[in-house]
Amino acid sequence: VASQLDGLLQSLGPESLGQEQAQGQSAPQEDNMKPAAISQSSATGPSQDASHQLSPASIAVEAGWQTPPWMQEASFVSSQQITVGNFETSGQRGDDRMEDASAISSPLDEALPHCHLLAVFDGHAGAAAARHAAAHIRSQLYSHWGCATAEAALTGTFEILDRDFRAHHHRKLAAEGARPSVAAAKSRTCPGACALAALICGSTLHIANAGDCRAVLCSQGEAVQLSTDHTADVIAERDRIKASGGLLYQVAGGWRIGRAGIQVSRSLGDAELKADGLISAPEVTQRLLTEADEFLILASDGLWERMSNEQACGLVHDTVKEAGMAAKRLATEALARGSGDNITVVVAFLQPVSTLEQIYRKGRASRPAAATFHGTRGKGPPMPGPMYSADEMQETL
Repeated sequence: VASQLDGLLQSLGPESLGQEQAQGQSAPQEDNMKPAAISQSSATGPSQDASHQLSPASIAVEAGWQTPPWMQEASFVSSQQITVGNFETSGQRGDDRMEDASAISSPLDEALPHCHLLAVFDGHAGAAAARHAAAHIRSQLYSHWGCATAEAALTGTFEILDRDFRAHHHRKLAAEGARPSVAAAKSRTCPGACALAALICGSTLHIANAGDCRAVLCSQGEAVQLSTDHTADVIAERDRIKASGGLLYQVAGGWRIGRAGIQVSRSLGDAELKADGLISAPEVTQRLLTEADEFLILASDGLWERMSNEQACGLVHDTVKEAGMAAKRLATEALARGSGDNITVVVAFLQPVSTLEQIYRKGRASRPAAATFHGTRGKGPPMPGPMYSADEMQETL
């Protein structure tokens, strides 16, 4: 059985990953599941399994990564091994419309082996904003590493990613001979991206979110949502936009913002929508991890529009405990349910796990995975939901 499982993992398992990785920056590789284009990879912290070891030489280490002022000694009480994997697919949209990206730095630096950075970016109006953020989030976090709090560091990171991308886009338009005032009047001129980052430092988990990507923690078998979906359908977000003087209107399917008709209320980029109250400032939360916390799922809304938090956690429980494979199964299940969006999933196991662990453990029969549409324990109805992404602009519907 062990040899058969090893063969399965070798055939489906992710490619090895350096300590820092930005996904979604090149055309996805083809897979046998058409029309989806798929990318998969995984990372792990220190392990006795040589096949999953990370090479310290695989990452360019900035000089000066130090223990930040907000990291207390208590942060290092946890010595758990963290294993990380991701999976990306353009889904039914095809290779040329892959707008998601992801970034993994696990560990964050060889001088900080207890710190891990995971991020998912869901782009719209093109992939440029998502790819820019994935490529630069680690270096921008480094530039804010000395902030007084983790919240300040993550907020500053998001805001400078937003500012730098808009400046980059402005220069690009200028080089092409387009006046920004004219370009800004056209919808979809400046791409944007919802952004979600998880910073794990010892036993403390920090979540920063701007947009409708989502972070879900499985704790004691229960799904715990750690982020808020920032859309115009959220009353607090509508109130904030109204107070800023932004344009809001209601259409079939929900509230929209600005002439471009975007639904998400926070994002990176989207220069022409800033005047309508779209902001890049993330909502930052903090949680002290315990032995009861099993794994973390970060994903773009292409997953969550077709799968509940409970179903996602149940499906991971029902999968061989290899992070890349778990991420792949979540994405392919969403595709099987009819998701028409790009899908990017990052899974991080927070406790030591073995790929030889039994899938069916005592009491697992009651897990929500039993209700998955194409799950291994039977079939249930797919979740109702829109065939379009909430971050799509009105003209693209």
